[in-house]
Amino acid sequence: MKDNNVPPSIHTILALLRACIQLLDVQKGQEVHLTAVIWGLDHDMTVSSSIIDMYAKCGLIQEASYTLSIAPTRNVITWTALISGYADHGLSQEAVLEFTKMQSDGVPPNAVTIACLLKALNDVSAADAVGKLIEKIEGSAFESDPLVGNSLVGMHARFGSIQKAKSIFDQLSSRDVVSWNALISGLLESGAATDAIAQFKEMSKEKVSPDSVTFTCICKACGSLGDVENALCVHLEITKLGLGDDYFVGNSLSYMYANCDLLSEAIEVFKKLAVKDVVSWSTLIAAFAKHGPGSEGLNYFNQMKSEGILPNAFTFCSVLRACISVQALDTGRDIHMEIEQKGFGDIIPICSALVALYSKCGSLIESQYVFDQLHDPDILSWNALVSGYAEHGPCQQALKCFNEMQDKGVQPDIVSFAGVLKALGGLGALESGRGLHSKLSKHSLAVDPCIGNGLINMYARCGSLLEAEDVFNRLPIRDVVVWSSMIQAFGMNHEGGKAVGCFEEMQRQGVKPNCVTFTCLLSACSHSSLAVEGKRYFKAMRQDFGIIPLIEHYNCIIDLLARSGHLFEAERVCELIGLSSEGALSSLLTASCICGETELALRCFQNSVKNNMHDAGLYVLMVDTFTSAGRLTDALQIEDVRRYIGAFKKPAEAFIEIDNEVYGFIVGDKQTKDVKETLRSLRSGMKSKGNMTHLGSALTSSPYEKEASACEHAEKIALAFGLLHTPEGQTLRVTKNLRMCHDCHITSMFISKEKKREIIIQDKCCIHHFKDGLCSCGDMF
Repeated sequence: MKDNNVPPSIHTILALLRACIQLLDVQKGQEVHLTAVIWGLDHDMTVSSSIIDMYAKCGLIQEASYTLSIAPTRNVITWTALISGYADHGLSQEAVLEFTKMQSDGVPPNAVTIACLLKALNDVSAADAVGKLIEKIEGSAFESDPLVGNSLVGMHARFGSIQKAKSIFDQLSSRDVVSWNALISGLLESGAATDAIAQFKEMSKEKVSPDSVTFTCICKACGSLGDVENALCVHLEITKLGLGDDYFVGNSLSYMYANCDLLSEAIEVFKKLAVKDVVSWSTLIAAFAKHGPGSEGLNYFNQMKSEGILPNAFTFCSVLRACISVQALDTGRDIHMEIEQKGFGDIIPICSALVALYSKCGSLIESQYVFDQLHDPDILSWNALVSGYAEHGPCQQALKCFNEMQDKGVQPDIVSFAGVLKALGGLGALESGRGLHSKLSKHSLAVDPCIGNGLINMYARCGSLLEAEDVFNRLPIRDVVVWSSMIQAFGMNHEGGKAVGCFEEMQRQGVKPNCVTFTCLLSACSHSSLAVEGKRYFKAMRQDFGIIPLIEHYNCIIDLLARSGHLFEAERVCELIGLSSEGALSSLLTASCICGETELALRCFQNSVKNNMHDAGLYVLMVDTFTSAGRLTDALQIEDVRRYIGAFKKPAEAFIEIDNEVYGFIVGDKQTKDVKETLRSLRSGMKSKGNMTHLGSALTSSPYEKEASACEHAEKIALAFGLLHTPEGQTLRVTKNLRMCHDCHITSMFISKEKKREIIIQDKCCIHHFKDGLCSCGDMF
């Protein structure tokens, strides 16, 4: 037609525009628009409104608005086309503004205009802007119009006004599938998934046949609730109606099963999809990232790309979460590079996921770098950074970020508070923790399970079990996570009997333990040398609870045997199950060092360095063992090997809180005169009572240098500082980032008896309670 210069008719232009809308082909649409202008057909009202509709549907809202502004005449059809475009793209404020202009233009709305406007209202503030319009609609002729009535139902449901939505719905003269979809989708958008499912069942009772839109909504509702029973029924009905091949229904089914943790079913649905697009692949990747194994999520990501499907923002967020779940830092770095290459680097959710990736994998320098590139970090980015520093240190940086976040006007949420509580626990900052607890209680947040869990952990790590128990007892809902935290709290404070009692009470309350619960319980038995109880619970895991022991459970049982003095039995367990776990071998090495089993310690050391030759802690333990056995030449050889391969020791740090301020000390720090004098006095006092300095791994040239080196240990400096700046009799709480050495342990016992102070020291292994010259760990640490 164009080649023969045949002028198109209005019907031809309209048909071409409809095709462009269906294909979302804005380039062809612009060509059709140009053709209409050339032949003077753009002045036709129908053509003009179709051009506006084409631009709006294709996402070029500004072009749609401009086309309307230059139109010779504007009627209800052209205005409605533009308002509909804003509504389709969730631009509620802009839709309301155009509606106001339409009224100023003297153009009265029709039912379609009102329906589009109501669809655009996706928040309460937008609804308030047209409150008078809503009042006019209700009780007018418009309200009886099915299109407007359905839109009113959907709007009120979205705003959470469920009773109002149902009231209007019940008054509709005709309730077809569109009406039910408006109610169900509105309820789902407002977060009322349970109500959405209930209305779906009512729809079935009224013999209204659901369509693909209905099932798309209900699949999402079942998935969000993890409702397996209803999910299976919904799938059965979809199959009966022959809608399983529908693109939207198929993807929604996959989403539903994935979120119900039915990954086999999700994969089965995925395989049957006629068209597998980026949404289909991303749904599966997100499922494996959430429920595991994350490695499968990475496999699907690579397979998706090999089939020529380009990832979108949601895909990248999901695959980064999969990297986090399996601690695949290097893979995450490769994906980060791909994100930058494909131009996704400025998208906030992706940046937040990158901050989380690096922080949760312990690379805080990279996490901070990504965070610093953000112009306006959201709460997710702040939380990822706070949680990362709280988990991997330095904990003071977590507190700094928490304060900065509030200074920037970002209000903390539950996750923020949980992160900062973890940081306070890591610093042993009990007074600051109590202050935050008080603030949380004033806002009724202390009873939230997540916050309650954080408070229990914080008090436990500060050695205040009574306060941890008080938080636990006040929680209105105690799920398996909270019970497990309380068991862990008792365990790390060497109250194994109470941990066992807590576990038994948990069962009496009808709460089913999970694999994490048993890790906490077995660890508690280990720390208190409850060998009989630990073995019994380890056996009961599989027999009574159907839980298959994981590597961390075997680590605990080996640690239990080692701490109980059954070193060679622990070694046999390692050999029998072929376990080369760093945790198990490290536990056995530590126990061998304490019990003076030098040859066993050497075998553990040799196996351990095969797994991680750069772990300086292994060399320190072996040096300690040889030194204690008088084998100084062997100790020096181990030290030479450590230096040769570059296994650098992390500087020991210790923290003490005084008057709500945390003070930090590093091993070898230059000491003030009063601290130096206090340490000298303590050393003299120990000598006079027959407590000689334990030389340990201080491989210096003379006994005097060894003694001086031992006095420079971070926790000793912190204790001396605490003795100088706190009243007599006050409990001293110190936190150390590494395992406590034997000499500092002896010194702490001496101080507790000589100065009549209770001393609580949190180190890498446990919480030590020193009182009257004794320690709660029983010298097994």
